[in-house]
Amino acid sequence: MTAQTVGRWGIFEIALPGPATGNPFIDVELWATFKLHNRVVQARGFYDGDGLYRVRVMPADVGELTYTTR
Repeated sequence: MTAQTVGRWGIFEIALPGPATGNPFIDVELWATFKLHNRVVQARGFYDGDGLYRVRVMPADVGELTYTTR
């Protein structure tokens, strides 16, 4: 994974491949848990077409942002 640089209140985005068959709006649920210092934020992902799913967050502070997806 390549590190990304995003400023405070910039948009950090994760793009993940996933199933493109069936109904991805109903059949797939994607969440990410972001951690920055002592703050934890959960964000719901969305289907963006052609088997691509995205999750976005706007960091409220400066530092190393880590995340897990489920």
